[in-house]
Amino acid sequence: EDLEMVEEILSDPDTCFHPTHHIILDALMELAAEFSKDDDGVASGEADKIWVQVLDGAREVLRPNHPHLAILWDNLAQVRVARGDAKGAKKALLEAAEATRLSAGAGTPTTLVAQSLAEAPPKTTAEMAGSYENFRDRFAQMERQGIDGLAFFATTPKP
Repeated sequence: EDLEMVEEILSDPDTCFHPTHHIILDALMELAAEFSKDDDGVASGEADKIWVQVLDGAREVLRPNHPHLAILWDNLAQVRVARGDAKGAKKALLEAAEATRLSAGAGTPTTLVAQSLAEAPPKTTAEMAGSYENFRDRFAQMERQGIDGLAFFATTPKP
């Protein structure tokens, strides 16, 4: 119902909203998140379709090195893993890894994690969740050791 409302607004030739207006993109992101939590939304491909719409809009307004693009590609990959679309998930993870490289720098820990995920994509949602748990555990361990995890994962190694 909410998705139909957004599509209706965008299809109205007299609308004052451009498809990349932040209100539209924010609404689509909320809808994508909701559809991603719904088994039917994932199985039907609706969640995938909405994430692609979000990505289309985001790529139009964000520079390729914006870190938010990596997150959006990763969200699409998660939906594709849940739907059993291994080929589509790998493509999305490769895009996420490239977006991470552009935003965090080549060779940074964050980029290396993204690249390893893209090279060996999870085949199930349990595997995908495990990948993120490992990352969170590593981050928490660093914080306990007094290392600023955010700074560490965003640091470009010196040549």
